[in-house]
Amino acid sequence: MPGKYGFLLLFLPAASFAAADVTFHKDVVPVLQKHCQGCHRPGEAAPFSLISYKEARPWAKAIRAAVASRKMPPWFADPAHGTFSNDTRLSEREMNVIKLWADGGAPEGDAADAPAPLEFTSNWKIGKPDLIVELPSEFAIPATGTVDYTWFAADMGLTEDKWIEKLEVRPTARPVVHHALVFAREPGSTYRADLQPGGHKSRPEREQTRHPAQSDKGAFAIGKSFPGAEMIGDYVVNGDPYVASPGQARFVRAGSHLLFQMHYTTNGKAASDRTQVGIVFAKTPPKERVVNNAVINATLRIPPGAPAHPVSATVTFQHDTRIGGFGPHMHVRGKAMKYELLRAGAEPETLLYVPAYDFNWQLKYQPTQWIGVRRGDQFRVTAWYDNSPNNKYNPDPAKEIFWGDQSWAEMLFAFFDYVIPAGGDPLLVTEGKPAAPSAAP
Repeated sequence: MPGKYGFLLLFLPAASFAAADVTFHKDVVPVLQKHCQGCHRPGEAAPFSLISYKEARPWAKAIRAAVASRKMPPWFADPAHGTFSNDTRLSEREMNVIKLWADGGAPEGDAADAPAPLEFTSNWKIGKPDLIVELPSEFAIPATGTVDYTWFAADMGLTEDKWIEKLEVRPTARPVVHHALVFAREPGSTYRADLQPGGHKSRPEREQTRHPAQSDKGAFAIGKSFPGAEMIGDYVVNGDPYVASPGQARFVRAGSHLLFQMHYTTNGKAASDRTQVGIVFAKTPPKERVVNNAVINATLRIPPGAPAHPVSATVTFQHDTRIGGFGPHMHVRGKAMKYELLRAGAEPETLLYVPAYDFNWQLKYQPTQWIGVRRGDQFRVTAWYDNSPNNKYNPDPAKEIFWGDQSWAEMLFAFFDYVIPAGGDPLLVTEGKPAAPSAAP
């Protein structure tokens, strides 16, 4: 017994000292700079700033709770499957720093102990763009109500083919932009042919695509849903610009249009937005072209009240490649999504599992190493949907739900990137046209 109490006497003062020693400037600011200030600063989408002690102090307990529950920073990948270069999770040490600081009364400490402030700029994160393309006009977002997904078109003004090294999407009214997707539509494409530069279109909320039965047969989006068009960039809260790895770039043809898919959400204040896209072109041709695609299943049919309805989509790669840049996309009934690689004679390999999908965060997951795929390998995506009354975001659990653009309908879109030789055809990987040089790992 004396030994036991002696241990406690030694342990408790050490713990108390550690808590008392943690201060905002010395210990907390480095954590906020690394994980929080990118969004929690003036002009960004987060509801309050965490730059100064005066700004952070009132939120100490809330920060502690959000960190302890891993609600913040947002990251939904199951750590049991894959490692990702853009993982935003706090380490156990960083979480403990926040806990000790909040529990210890959130002391400020000596400002001289703080690291140098981060240099934020209202200018482009990618540096000065070679080309800026913006919405054709200001778009007004009301203070309240629902804004349909709205599409805009703009001419890029390109007179020759170009390689994109960096691309950044910058809304001017970030607090009301849930996400923005940017597509390059090449000349002659039939994709949204009724939408031409200078115009915009919205789809009515009632529109859904109904299939008589649900099928597990999936499809690649390029060549089917996006004929002659490719997603080349996006904006999401907490997201980063596209920056190509050495020797890689995205490709855009001369005469292409940019199509913007804008999802605005009202927040009680009227706003006006004119989203811009900044592009830095590669100075020399790359060895590999990075192509964005998606696995889709538009035949989903979700029964009323179903708490975890599964929908799968399986596709087959027609040529060797490497894949990465995963981006699960569902709507408000989306519950979970899993990406799997199926190889002949091997157990399914889980590349990404998001067990608690959140429509409010359209995150991307970039594997630390691109994943090698061989011709004949299959890509299987399984999504689960919660159409029950227990889903607080569910607008009507009594309805049967089908595919549709609006958030009250549903989608199974599993975005991913893959690589091909710089002069290759993207459809070789998905549609198996005549043989071409391999992009094997």
